[in-house]
Amino acid sequence: MYRTYTFPIYPDKHQALILDKMFDQLHELIKHRVKLYKEIPVQKGVNANLVPYHSLQYVDNTAKLIIKHKQFGLENDSDFYIKLKKHMYFKMVNFKITTSLSVKSKEGIVYNIPYRMTDYVKTKLNGDCMVSIKIFKKNKKYVASVLIKIKPTVVQEGIRAGLDIGVKVPAVLYSENQKIRFYKGGKYRRYLFSKQVSLLRNQNLANVRKIKVSRRLRDLDHKISSRIIKDLKKMKVNQLNLEDLKYIQTKNTKQLYSSWSYERLQKYIIYKCESNGISVKKVNPHFTSRECPVCSLHNVALRRIYSCECGFKQHRDVVGAMNIMSK
Repeated sequence: MYRTYTFPIYPDKHQALILDKMFDQLHELIKHRVKLYKEIPVQKGVNANLVPYHSLQYVDNTAKLIIKHKQFGLENDSDFYIKLKKHMYFKMVNFKITTSLSVKSKEGIVYNIPYRMTDYVKTKLNGDCMVSIKIFKKNKKYVASVLIKIKPTVVQEGIRAGLDIGVKVPAVLYSENQKIRFYKGGKYRRYLFSKQVSLLRNQNLANVRKIKVSRRLRDLDHKISSRIIKDLKKMKVNQLNLEDLKYIQTKNTKQLYSSWSYERLQKYIIYKCESNGISVKKVNPHFTSRECPVCSLHNVALRRIYSCECGFKQHRDVVGAMNIMSK
C-alpha cells in the first residue's frame, strides 16, 4: 500500500533557478520521448545535464501515458503534458530527507533545500519506506510530494460490520453488536452535483469554479470516510463488508446514479481501513435491500421503511447494511 504526503519547501534564488531548469529539462525529455515512440523525426537530442539517470524510467512511463491518452480520443497529445504542472521526479537514491531536503542532480551536485513539515508526516516518513519524490510549483510556491510504502498493520481481533452506501444517505453502518450509524451529507452532495453539471454545460465559465466544486466533493467523501473509520475503531471492528458496486453504471442508469461518487468514497474507506488494521471484504449486493435479515423473504420498502410479514420493521438502508454484514 502506498501513500503520498505533501509539504512546502523553501529554496533560495539559486536553488529556485536550478529547479526551474530541472522542470524544463524533464519536460523536454518527455516531449522528445513521445516523438520517438510515435516515430516522428527528431533533429537533435535534449540537453538534460540536471536530470538524474534514475528518472529516465519515469520519462518513459509518462511518454507512454501520453500516447495512451491519444489512443483514447485526446486531440493533441503534445498539449497533454503541457497542461500538467511542470515538475521534477527523483528516485530514493537521488534524495534524502533529514534536517533539509537533499536532492542530487545528474552531475552529482547536492542541493539542500529547507522545508516545513508537521510532526505527523515526520513520524510517517521515519516509520515507512520512501520510494520517490516529486517537486513542483503551485501558485508560485514550491511543493514536494513524497511517495512512501506503508507497512501493513496486523489485524486485531474484533467484530464484523456492514456498510451500505447510498445516494440520499451517503453511508449506513451496522455492526454485530447491533450498533447503527447514519452519515449525513446526501443533500449537500446532490446540491454539488447539480452545480457541477450546470458549470460543465456553461463553457464560458472559468475552470477555477469547476475545480472548486470537484474539490468540495472530494472533501466531503474524505470527511465521511474519516467519520466511518472513527466509529469502526470505537466499535472495535476488525472486518468491514462493503458492496461490490462496479456494475452499477449501466445504460439505463439515471444521471444522479451515474454521477454518484461511490467508487471514490469506497477507495477512501478501503485505504483508511488498511492503514488502521481493519480488513475489507467486498460482497455481492444482489437483493441486499429487499431480503429480510430474519426470515429471508423478499419485500419492497415503502417510503424508505422496510416491513416484513414476520413482524420485522426497520429503515431500508439499515436492512441493506445488515445483509451486507451477514454475507
